[in-house]
Amino acid sequence: MATSQEISIQLIEEGIDDYSEGNYSEAVQLFNEALSRDPEQGIAYFYRGLIFAIINNYQEALKDFNRAIEIQPREISLDRIYDLRGNCHEDLGDREKAIKDYEKAIEINPSLVSAHHRRGSILSIWGMMSNDTKVDTTELLTLAVEEFDFVIQCQPENIHVYEQRGRMRSLLYDEVGAIEDFSICIQHNPNDYIAYQERAQSFTQLGRNKDALNDWYEMLEICLAKGDTESCETANFFIKSCENKEDSPKSVTTSPQQESEFDFEARETDIPSADASSSSQATSYYNLGCELYNQGEVTEAISALKQAIQVDPNYAMAYFILGIILKNSNLLDESVKAFTKAIEINPKDSRFYEFLGFALADLDRLPEALQVLQEAIHFNTDDAGIYQYVANILKRQGNIRDAIQGYKKAIIFAPNTAILYSKLGSLLSKYKHDKNEALEIFHKAVEVEPDDPESHFKLASFLHYLERKAEALPIFKKAKSLYKAKGDTDGVLLAENLINLLS
Repeated sequence: MATSQEISIQLIEEGIDDYSEGNYSEAVQLFNEALSRDPEQGIAYFYRGLIFAIINNYQEALKDFNRAIEIQPREISLDRIYDLRGNCHEDLGDREKAIKDYEKAIEINPSLVSAHHRRGSILSIWGMMSNDTKVDTTELLTLAVEEFDFVIQCQPENIHVYEQRGRMRSLLYDEVGAIEDFSICIQHNPNDYIAYQERAQSFTQLGRNKDALNDWYEMLEICLAKGDTESCETANFFIKSCENKEDSPKSVTTSPQQESEFDFEARETDIPSADASSSSQATSYYNLGCELYNQGEVTEAISALKQAIQVDPNYAMAYFILGIILKNSNLLDESVKAFTKAIEINPKDSRFYEFLGFALADLDRLPEALQVLQEAIHFNTDDAGIYQYVANILKRQGNIRDAIQGYKKAIIFAPNTAILYSKLGSLLSKYKHDKNEALEIFHKAVEVEPDDPESHFKLASFLHYLERKAEALPIFKKAKSLYKAKGDTDGVLLAENLINLLS
């Protein structure tokens, strides 16, 4: 008769097979049963922890990796467990504990590439984001480069690491080395517009404006093909900046003086009417901030953008993106300061006024919001979104006549947007008492977006209000089917109630 230990080992082998085939739920059950028979089976803790990490249950993964480290199973190398536990700490945002685990893994196995890479990534983030004057950021960035050197030596095909090392080299004013790294990225992927952007900034720092201009044009062409309008705007801005500049080779060997604190009110603007060309270092912080925000790292993104502004106080786009993040984080007063500062630096960008107006409206400062949005319209007369937002504010103020005109203006520039017709139809039906025009507008909403359940529902509701129930019923049914297709259970229930009422 098999012992508990033997049965446990058999269960673990079956669990590993299920893990290998991606059957995680079955594998966890087998590991649970194995551990109930023999709680000292470290390999079961390891594999169960691995599954928890894969499904993003990092707290449970940490518990299992901790237990595996205590037991030290002979089947799994200890450096691998420390490395994986470090991953969990990092994913939970605890970089201090993560880097200790990576260093422990490296101590056990100096050739463990993954631990060197993750340690380098953390060092690079600390080096770029530290506001502590006692911290030697140059040393942190240098250590990060050394780690990336090791990874590239072991895995020369790992192109992402060249990009990381290139950014660190640029921050250390080794623009020649940075250009080498970004060139490798471009050689590997000719459509890597980020690499062109980074290399262009390094060329600019070396005074090689013609080379920079070529890279900005390459970036523009790639982004046009992708339909990435925001990146196209960035490329166009720097193209204009480089077009009339001759090459002026120079050596960049010293770091710019950075302000010790971030304060919106403390800075004076030297260029009141145009965005200043930001330095390579400031742009690196800016790019990092955008990347961190896209990854959900809000606090770190704000810190990186503040760093960009400290390096280049005239960096309007950094203030603008900072303002967006602050607004989305419901820090509305601070977002107003950021957008206002962006406008001081570049008072000709309609987006800055637009988002300042949105933030003021969120603060219920409606007259100020309207005034600012009027400036946005002055610089961009064909943005339907601005007209819609102005109309929304006018409606909140009770100025229905002007709100109706606002929605009509928005429709001119976005004639295929159903929500504009629906909002206009609602105002016409409730306040202007022009039922025929309102009905025509509701029909138009359905016509331009035939798969929009809300447009069908509002048309049916208005027909019901007009007591044209026979016409309303099939449209309610259509709305229900469209809500169902979109997975909107509340919409389905609402449409169903009205269908039952009319049937």
